[in-house]
Amino acid sequence: MLHLKTFGGLSVDIDGTPGTGAAQQRKTLGLLALLAAAGQRGLSRDKLIASLWPETDAEHGRGLLNQACYALRRDLHARDLFLGSIQLRLNSAVISSDLESFASALEENDPGRAVSFYAAPFLDGFYLNGGGEFETWAETERARLAGQCRAALELLSAEATQRGEHRVAADWWRRLLDLDPLSSYAALGLMTALDQAGERAEALRYGQAHGELVRAELGDGPTPELSDWIEQHRHVARNGVAGNGAAGNAHPAPSDLFTTAGEPVLTRRSLVAGRRWGAAVGLAALAAAGILLSRGRMNLPTDPNLLAIAPFDVLDPSLQIWHEGLVDILSRDLDGAGPLRTVPQTVGLKRWRGRADRVSAESFGHRTGAGLVVFGSARKARDTVSLRATVLDLARKRVESDLEVKGDTAAIGDLADSLGIRILQVLGRNRPIGAVRRVSIGSRSLPALKAFLNGEQFYRRGLWDSALVYYDLALTQDSTFALAFHGMATVLGWSPASSHSYRSLEEYNRRSVTLNHGLPARDSLLITADSLDIAAGDATEPADLIRFSYRWFSTFEEATHRYPEDPEVAYRFGDALYHSEPPLGGTPAQALEVFDHVINLDPGFAPGYEHTVELAIRLHRPDLARKYAAGYLRLDPTDANAPSTRLAAVLLDSERSPTLEVARVIDSASTRALINAASFGPGGRLGWW
Repeated sequence: MLHLKTFGGLSVDIDGTPGTGAAQQRKTLGLLALLAAAGQRGLSRDKLIASLWPETDAEHGRGLLNQACYALRRDLHARDLFLGSIQLRLNSAVISSDLESFASALEENDPGRAVSFYAAPFLDGFYLNGGGEFETWAETERARLAGQCRAALELLSAEATQRGEHRVAADWWRRLLDLDPLSSYAALGLMTALDQAGERAEALRYGQAHGELVRAELGDGPTPELSDWIEQHRHVARNGVAGNGAAGNAHPAPSDLFTTAGEPVLTRRSLVAGRRWGAAVGLAALAAAGILLSRGRMNLPTDPNLLAIAPFDVLDPSLQIWHEGLVDILSRDLDGAGPLRTVPQTVGLKRWRGRADRVSAESFGHRTGAGLVVFGSARKARDTVSLRATVLDLARKRVESDLEVKGDTAAIGDLADSLGIRILQVLGRNRPIGAVRRVSIGSRSLPALKAFLNGEQFYRRGLWDSALVYYDLALTQDSTFALAFHGMATVLGWSPASSHSYRSLEEYNRRSVTLNHGLPARDSLLITADSLDIAAGDATEPADLIRFSYRWFSTFEEATHRYPEDPEVAYRFGDALYHSEPPLGGTPAQALEVFDHVINLDPGFAPGYEHTVELAIRLHRPDLARKYAAGYLRLDPTDANAPSTRLAAVLLDSERSPTLEVARVIDSASTRALINAASFGPGGRLGWW
């Protein structure tokens, strides 16, 4: 049996004996590593050639790949080493790997077994000469796997804490610090575990040593939370107060960074004297981790090229729109610059906790899986506004602070773009970003920009009447604002307006397509999909209709591949599945699965609920229909579906609701709400089961 070792280097053994020949050559070992990471999906030959022989043409590359496969089969004495023709994959009956064992243990919710396979960083010390794409891939995989190991270790420490095994918990925190020696988060976890184990002096010694290490490596002192913990516990020890881990600690330990909803957030620990918090937190951590190790959502694997923009701190009420607005602008400006991708605005806004400081930013990065975090503040003095940002690179343990731009308040949109360029210049020192581009959200008019940002915020919350007003106001201020036209078309697709000031849905769509240039990559891709939909509608020949329809659908598929965590992108794909006939369209179950994914990404993204109640009813799942209706109505939406969904929710719950209440709701419902609610069920009835 062959075995591939990828953690701590790269080698292949034959029944415990190191392989020879091709089994020791870098390119052939790299081929095995790529296929081991791909698992049963495999990789296309073109992808393998681009990664291993980027300098060759396609024909020569195919020859080199064939030679490499032949040499490995020969020298490893394994004729059936590879499976597939177009998509190559390793034959798991012939070769195993520590990477496969690690992934399988995580899938089986066995974190202890998983971390036993993680001996050292992935492909540590292994590189290919001239293999630029391979090196980028290896770095990304290394960070992803380290993040998974970190999540497993945190779960193990939480379990040990819940059982009262504090020394065991401390051992897991030490393993975590071996992975990330400069992590104040892990240091605080170890100190807390040692303190609970009755080793307060050791905890204090470790905290001081960690602070010195951070100061020596980063030129910065330890975090305020860690410093405060040391000072408080030194004071307690000095005064002879017992109660390791007792209440009264103003700063939460890392074990507090969980909720049963499956997402890390800072919780408030009870300050009642004598209350023990460890068991409660441990139970919450177990509940969260049970979900997240299976769904991959707890402390997501860190991606060194994924950038999360935190909401900016603002003190002046006149700048409040920029608390979220700067997230919108910077996320769009920075996405797609070289290898960079940004966390979707709605996801970032949902997962952010705290203020604009390094501790909150580090936690934010772990929650979103982002290896890069930008946080900052917007301040105003008379007619001058200052935007100040800090870039935290979690993978490289670097901080670039005091990136500042100043200017007239009326030019804040331009200042945001300028800040984006400053950020790219910093990130470009370690990444192939190339020429620093200047993309734009699409308008230089401050009133138009502010109106558009308001419209976006209302749209995400399902307050579509207000969204229409602000999108229209943005277009009044700037008649070339492509994203405002796109926003109007999106909302009017659900909420046709009667006001004569609004153009037709089709006109807004066509105008946004015409103005689709110089826009951020994500927005441009969605508008491109709209252009293909328009082209399909304009087609006069069946061949053109089919061609444009398939390109329209494949564009959405590409968008979901490039932006897998973006609720709006997933929603647009689900909407395409819902409205399309086969072979493009999906079944109700497939469409509902996509919409459910949207809601899991962001339960506050109202558009994601639009079809869910109807689809759940069509699938004879009243329990799901009630859940979606309740989640949707908690947002208090005002879009066109809100009245009919409220009515459907009452009817769905009629067994538990008084008959008079049901009658009252029906009597007060509008004709449109009655028709829409009645159409939810198969055959146009709400008594389908």
